[in-house]
Amino acid sequence: MILRRPLVSFRNAGPHEHVVAWPLGSVLPMSRVLVTGMSGTGKSSALAELARHGYRVVDTGDPGWREYREYVESSDELHRGEWLWVEERITGLLDSDDGRSLFVEGCVRNQSKFYDRFNAVVLLSAPADVILDRVAPQNDEQLREDSIGTSDDLG
Repeated sequence: MILRRPLVSFRNAGPHEHVVAWPLGSVLPMSRVLVTGMSGTGKSSALAELARHGYRVVDTGDPGWREYREYVESSDELHRGEWLWVEERITGLLDSDDGRSLFVEGCVRNQSKFYDRFNAVVLLSAPADVILDRVAPQNDEQLREDSIGTSDDLG
């Protein structure tokens, strides 16, 4: 993959992240790029910026792209299953071509089955304190809403 000089380079949400976007057409036609990393590393922010510049983006955390699969035998109460990509949907996505480069966001165990289908795999990272600050609930009320839903959801 040949990339030319960046169109824009910016800091994203903090001093530890740096996102670069190239001019449209500077990535090989129909390049496929997987953007992966732990929660809180900036995957969604990076893809939002790429989408703003006209690139095709897919967040596999959105409904329909992944499914929760329970383990046959759970080792403990905490580890009962995991989210995995719906492989048929990912295959269809990677087989499609609308002429634009495709950036796919995700972080699941079975993504490695598709590495050979991507031109590049980008791993985003951030210092632990930054990640913890981003993924930690901001207050007790937010924690309750995230775990049981709002009162509107219950009615």
